[in-house]
Amino acid sequence: MSKAKTTHKRGVTPYRQWLRLFVRLLIVAAVLLIGFLVWNNWDKLAPEAVLDWAETRFGDAQIGTGFPTQAQGNSVVAMGEVNQHLVMLTDTNLQFYNSSATRVITRKHAFSDPVLHTAGRYALITETGGSRFRLESRRETVLEKELENRKIYASCLLPSGMVGVVTDSASQSYVCEIRVYNRSGKTVFSYQSRKYILTNISLTANGNGIAAVGTTAESGVLKSVLLVFDFSKEEPTEYVGNDLLLYDVNCFSSGAVLALGDTELWVLPARGNEVEKISLEGFEPIGYSATQTLSGIMLQRSGSTGDGYVWTVDGSGNVWKSELLVGTFRNLSCQNSRLIALTDSQLYVVGKSGIETQMPVPSDSLLATEYRDAPLLLTLSELKRPE
Repeated sequence: MSKAKTTHKRGVTPYRQWLRLFVRLLIVAAVLLIGFLVWNNWDKLAPEAVLDWAETRFGDAQIGTGFPTQAQGNSVVAMGEVNQHLVMLTDTNLQFYNSSATRVITRKHAFSDPVLHTAGRYALITETGGSRFRLESRRETVLEKELENRKIYASCLLPSGMVGVVTDSASQSYVCEIRVYNRSGKTVFSYQSRKYILTNISLTANGNGIAAVGTTAESGVLKSVLLVFDFSKEEPTEYVGNDLLLYDVNCFSSGAVLALGDTELWVLPARGNEVEKISLEGFEPIGYSATQTLSGIMLQRSGSTGDGYVWTVDGSGNVWKSELLVGTFRNLSCQNSRLIALTDSQLYVVGKSGIETQMPVPSDSLLATEYRDAPLLLTLSELKRPE
């Protein structure tokens, strides 16, 4: 009589269970540590940082040792930040600096009256009164376009690389034209204005619309207009005012729209149909800067050349009025959610609800901007952090 064979499954001992759990915890901890190290050292590991390293080793980069660094301030038109790089537009070139003040790349231009816009990882150079614009990134010239037999009045830029321009007309059937391009140069929207001369534009944050301000004259009366476009509709919504000159416009990420005039601020709330008109109380605007979360206006008493004020407008349309800013106005810059206001004697960091920092500056200070969350100052001879 044969005996049946039986097999016994070997059980997993508590020791092996704890060992497996320990190994898994080690793997999770290693992944978290690697993630933290990558995040903490992203400036050195990002593709742009690798490009910077290659330029310093094999290219034409001018290696810096940090700020302050020498600069020819009288040739600089504007400054801004593009994807952790400082961008400086001069009358002959566009320069990219990294955090060590190394000039990693220089690209020449021949624009007669260049204007700089920065957003995300892009910089837009527009030849105001000319026919050309260029979309730049740290890596390359993304788009270069010449609008033959046209003059550009104004331009704007989104972080996606979408570009909007206002040009003069190509025929007598209209006054001026809005064109919107994606970063590949394809036209995604166009509008011909038959009545208003449009002087400034701002794309909506989602890229599905644009706002514009302009003027016309009727029976000797100056009329200003705020036009709000939805690209899915043929005609814009119009908001008109008399005896007012609208200078500039900004679309907030919330959907609200701000229009700056010579005597009033117009605020169109998100999903609103009526414009709120806010008096400038006898002040006149002498400086303006804006992002998708904050706008700032430098104001002075009419006829005055001295001290002024900064009004900030947040994405919901709330207005904050600053205390007196000492000195003659030089520059106003908004990069993220703070303003940098520069006079001939002081630099002010202004948040949504007040002055956060005030510091003295040299009398030859020309421009200031926020770079890597701290103010950066340009004088006639150097680029430095204010003390």
